[in-house]
Amino acid sequence: MKMGLKWLYFAGVSLGNVITPFKAREHVTEGTDVTLYCNYSGGTELYWYRQFLGSAPEFALYILESGMNRSADPPIPRLTAHIQKSLKRVALKISTAAVSDSAVYYCALRPTVEGNPAKAVQKHV
Repeated sequence: MKMGLKWLYFAGVSLGNVITPFKAREHVTEGTDVTLYCNYSGGTELYWYRQFLGSAPEFALYILESGMNRSADPPIPRLTAHIQKSLKRVALKISTAAVSDSAVYYCALRPTVEGNPAKAVQKHV
């Protein structure tokens, strides 16, 4: 029996630049692919994070408007990003979704954690 999965993601505002989710929630069936989108204005680096219930956010990857990207170290399996520069939209694809992928996923225009995003710790504001 296939299990239903649920992702939530949200957006933030950074130095006059804005990033907004394309949709607030995604429900998918286990084993299918899902793509989460954020629209942005300003900024040239876009960051994706995920957060499991009761845990601090963790860096997943970032992508530049040029398309260059960098994953967490070690990379999170089955996560890829691409950017649609003409639409000012960034996408995070989760291939072959599993129940263990259920989390809050969010995008940002700047790092939301201190230090190297690949070695993320929560930023205290």
